[in-house]
Amino acid sequence: MPLSKLWAGSLVLLAAVSLPLQAASPVKVGSKIDTEGALLGNIILQVLESHGVPTVNKVQLGTTPVVRGAITSGE
Repeated sequence: MPLSKLWAGSLVLLAAVSLPLQAASPVKVGSKIDTEGALLGNIILQVLESHGVPTVNKVQLGTTPVVRGAITSGE
């Protein structure tokens, strides 16, 4: 394979990989009501928002059964 085709293919691959990806709908970030869950949930929320990802804040949603119910129902 000629070197020019290898470089061209590499540049096309690099361009495709470096394109920003966006979620089709806002990402829901939820956590349990305890301190650790709230802290981790807020960190995740801030990182996503700083990268331009639309989010829905569901941090400190509730206890384990409440969070599990939300996950299984797709909330």
